[in-house]
Amino acid sequence: MSPRRSLALCGVLALLWLSQGPASAQDAVRGRIASESEKVSQNMSLDDARELARSALINGDHAIAVDLGGQILRLRPDDVDVMLLVATAELERGHFREARKAAARAYRESEDNQIRLNAAQLAASAALYENRLTLSQLWLRRAATNTSAPQDLHRIGADYLRLRRLNPFSFHFRGQIAPSNNVNNGANGSELIIDGVPLTGELSGSAQSLSGIIYVTDAQLKYRIAQSRKGSTTLGTRLYAKRVSLSSEAKRLAPGLKEAELGTTYLDFSVARKILWGTPGNGAGGELSFGRAWAGESHHYDFVKLNGTRFFRLGDRTQLSFSAAVEERNLNRSFGQDRTLFS
Repeated sequence: MSPRRSLALCGVLALLWLSQGPASAQDAVRGRIASESEKVSQNMSLDDARELARSALINGDHAIAVDLGGQILRLRPDDVDVMLLVATAELERGHFREARKAAARAYRESEDNQIRLNAAQLAASAALYENRLTLSQLWLRRAATNTSAPQDLHRIGADYLRLRRLNPFSFHFRGQIAPSNNVNNGANGSELIIDGVPLTGELSGSAQSLSGIIYVTDAQLKYRIAQSRKGSTTLGTRLYAKRVSLSSEAKRLAPGLKEAELGTTYLDFSVARKILWGTPGNGAGGELSFGRAWAGESHHYDFVKLNGTRFFRLGDRTQLSFSAAVEERNLNRSFGQDRTLFS
């Protein structure tokens, strides 16, 4: 047997002894293994060192596993299996931040879906132990993108739902970039037609449909400030923005039109209350919101809106709901008179 193989075998046997021998013997052998791990790059192959690190992890010697793993990664920085081994050892010994970083490194370095799935789940677990629930949810989302197996998706989905119930924060983001042949909601032609009757004159270029690209950003943030068995109260805010870039043909058709004039911006703040009412699964909710809307670069209107909902559970996946809303809009004078909307 080669000296390097002998050293690896001695290391494994010593690690097995650690879990059985007296305290003094354990301390002595731990010292020898730690000493050998410091010289891993000189006295054994990297494959032998990896096996020794794996044995240390199995036997609960997390510090040795992390130390050996770190030395291996200095010599072989792309070894994702060792990154996962280090992440697992750090997690098991309670070093959650270090475990998350090691798992994140494995996720970035690997292109294998199974490894990325394992790494994302490890990072999610570490973030949960750090009490970083939103970050844990993010890693679960990443895990779901690296598997199509029904059992994996079911388990990840169940974990995500549990985290969502625990996490007082919720964040939703939607982005869209889409070409359009009518970015300005203009008319289909240049003729001026009212009630089907063509009139004298032609529409300006800016009043006709213009082609281009529409960019949309929609972000919502909610924070649950109170929760009980009977209901919950949530604060929220939403920012919606739409921007437009005109095609060269549209710029030729409407040379005086500025792209900024076609944008839309909406900002609101809200407080919502949801309660259980009646038999299990039935309830009601209400929301009060206020905010401001911009048309292009101009202030369009301020608003206050109140809406209410009553819902009834009809089955495991069926619900009947009724809702009503009233909104008061205070328009900028250049856009018309104030109005009250019902829905």
